Amino acid sequence: MVTNRRRDGPARALWAYGYQLAPPVARNRLESMQAILDSGQAEARERAEVWEGRFINGDHITHILIVSGTPAQDREINHRLEAELEQLEAGYSVSASLKVVHDARRRSGDARLPGPLS
Repeated sequence: MVTNRRRDGPARALWAYGYQLAPPVARNRLESMQAILDSGQAEARERAEVWEGRFINGDHITHILIVSGTPAQDREINHRLEAELEQLEAGYSVSASLKVVHDARRRSGDARLPGPLS
């Protein structure tokens, strides 16, 4: 019998934190930031680590959400993000890392559990 290790594996901790941009920055000014987020994700995949960053909100970005396999915020990718924000003269603050449990056993059709955030 073959088991699906991903679905049967134990829950693992993920960490989430965010950069809040104040004032909001127009999305068209953030192309360089998108490139940094993309490279951070690619680098994490190469090392079989978890790290993903996304812009939150619409045309005027107010947040960058980071999900990582570690609560550390002093990684090289963070330094690159912060240097670029300073280059853009974008004011920002960073929230504390919050632990989020990722349960690989959950299925999207499981009616007992809440669905994804919208």
